[in-house]
Amino acid sequence: MTSQELMIGDWIKFSEAADWANGLNGKPVQVEGLCDDDGAIKVYDPRPDSKFRDFWSDDENDFEPIPLTAEILEKNGFARFGNSYILKGENFGLDNPSNQNNYLDNYWLRISIKAVNIVYVHELQHALRLCEIDKEIVL
Repeated sequence: MTSQELMIGDWIKFSEAADWANGLNGKPVQVEGLCDDDGAIKVYDPRPDSKFRDFWSDDENDFEPIPLTAEILEKNGFARFGNSYILKGENFGLDNPSNQNNYLDNYWLRISIKAVNIVYVHELQHALRLCEIDKEIVL
């Protein structure tokens, strides 16, 4: 991942290949800072027992996006409605018209007549911000 793909507050994870991750490989971390000069990403480990809370890396192979799943959507207040997930209390939803049986692989945000494919958690966070929906994502 590159710093240009991210915003502060986004959820991503350490890649399995990050050999300096102090046991956090595959674990979710939150973006805390971005540096345009060298493309570095600063992440925060939210675990209360963590010895190392903040990490900087300029290696784009150290981080990976977190796939968006039905479990994440439901944990964050989205309710399944047919082929869609609707955020309760908002006029906002994610459709999956191309796959009637599997809700885990391909979501589409619909705003008016425009549809945007959402595959990862940080993309959902960006869409919520664009729609001015103040929603904290919990993993």
